[in-house]
Amino acid sequence: MRLWAFTVTVVAAFTILAGRVLALATVGGERYVERGLAQAVRSTILAADRGDIVDRNGNALATSVPMRTVYADPKFVEHPDRTAARLAELLGGEADRIRKVLTADNRFGYIARQIDPAVAAKIERLRLPGVYVVEEPARVRPGADSAIGVIGLTDIDSNGIAGLELQYQDELAGVPGRLTVERDPTGRIIPAGERRFTPPVPGRDLVLTLDRSIQDHAEAALRRQVEAVGAKAGMAVVMVPGTGELLAMASVDRDRRTGEIRVSPDNMVVTNVYEPGSVMKVVTVSGALEDGVVSTAGCIPAPDSLQIANKTFTEYKPHGGGCWPLADVIAKSSNTASINVALRLGNDRLYGWFKRFGLGSASGLGFPNEQRGYVRPVEEWWSTSIGSMAIGQGISVTPLQLLLAVNVVANDGEWVAPKLVDAIVDERGRRHLSRPVRRRRVLSEKTAATMRSLLSEVVERGTGEAAAVSGLTVCGKTGTALKPYDGGYVGPEGRTEYMATFAGFTPCEGARISAIVVIDDPRGGAYTGGAVSAPVWSEVVSFAARRLALGGYATEVDGPVRALPTLPEEGEDVTPTVSGDRTTPPRAVAARGDD
Repeated sequence: MRLWAFTVTVVAAFTILAGRVLALATVGGERYVERGLAQAVRSTILAADRGDIVDRNGNALATSVPMRTVYADPKFVEHPDRTAARLAELLGGEADRIRKVLTADNRFGYIARQIDPAVAAKIERLRLPGVYVVEEPARVRPGADSAIGVIGLTDIDSNGIAGLELQYQDELAGVPGRLTVERDPTGRIIPAGERRFTPPVPGRDLVLTLDRSIQDHAEAALRRQVEAVGAKAGMAVVMVPGTGELLAMASVDRDRRTGEIRVSPDNMVVTNVYEPGSVMKVVTVSGALEDGVVSTAGCIPAPDSLQIANKTFTEYKPHGGGCWPLADVIAKSSNTASINVALRLGNDRLYGWFKRFGLGSASGLGFPNEQRGYVRPVEEWWSTSIGSMAIGQGISVTPLQLLLAVNVVANDGEWVAPKLVDAIVDERGRRHLSRPVRRRRVLSEKTAATMRSLLSEVVERGTGEAAAVSGLTVCGKTGTALKPYDGGYVGPEGRTEYMATFAGFTPCEGARISAIVVIDDPRGGAYTGGAVSAPVWSEVVSFAARRLALGGYATEVDGPVRALPTLPEEGEDVTPTVSGDRTTPPRAVAARGDD
């Protein structure tokens, strides 16, 4: 009886086991096979090579270089203490940190990223179970910090976080690939196992209009001048006025922690606004000439002081008054005469000219954090606004906006949008040119020609003599404006601070180069645009002329050059303080030098 019962029990158990095996092999088999493969088959994302950023002559400004990244799958790690110690010896890291990665409750953890390939090769030769090495490109800038504010930054995952790297993230990033392999329980690849490979698609290259040599020279010139005059910062733009091509966008500032003058990580020529001072007289007088309310044949009253409502505007240096020809108004930069010109225009027309010259509007670059500047609507003007805005206070602009306005005179009356990216080159090497720049007429050719004649006087005998360039005619305008702060024009140190500017172009007829130089808070005694900005303008533009073989200069020997397309303090102007007409956000000029 017992034997019969035992036999029945064994047969029943065998039947149940056989049924379970049959179920695994048929009904649920696929599910368990997939689960086993999921534990053995691992996929690795393969980073795509990020596109290069190069200057107009093909010089690399930002590129990616092959590096190696070490990671771990803790499931396959053996002897984590010993493994951590050996890795720490090669990587120079802390064994405790590495051990935490090796013993973590997950299937992936970085041990070291973007390390020297030679070190990575040593780690691979150790054949440590659960420790793997993959290629991961790292972003580098061959020119170190040159143009860093323009180029921008990427994070360790090669994602753009600032500048052009951010603006053109989608074009530069490419498409990641994937490698799928089957591994044995020790983590080693099974030669005959499953293997799938989807190659990454590299990102596209950006070809800029910048010239690396002109950019470097502009940054160096600014650094020297900021140091020499004890300033907080300096900015410069160099461009081809007829095409809008930007040859240099330079920004330097003073690190508040160290006092070191550095190339700024902020592209301040488009992200900062300031009150420009007397360079704005180019817009005021141009509009008045175009509307026929002034001419070069008459004269403009230029008293030492001028009362507008409850405010008194003064000249930088008393001269006894008189009625000045328009050439003297511009060359000697008379505040009171310029305000009298604006009064003939009236509020509405003056405001209209500001807008037609592109002030208060984005330039069209689309650069991250680019500022629009601010022109207060006429209905919000105070009774004194026409006086202050006519001479560049109570209105805010970026240095690039201001240069674009001056370019209208250089371009026979046309406003031309700026251009920074010349082309995008795809993964097949095909060059996709950027869209043609926007152009629109602002002044008649006659008015533009008259203004060029007036602006040439500024450099020949006026406030901008220091901007002269040997062998070339120069047209331009100086400006010196008080910096606004909360409650007025007194800075946090209890003193008045200034923004000094020179903007202009060369040659006066058929301009091929235009530029602007702005020095923020010069403290070395001299502080006017003619004294501290004009000399830097001359140095930078002289170099650019040599580099591009203008005016009979031989081309500067400094790498390949792509040809351009065919196309003193005495009497200096300083605009007076006019409370209530401040428009520049205080932080925009007060925060330079911050990290």
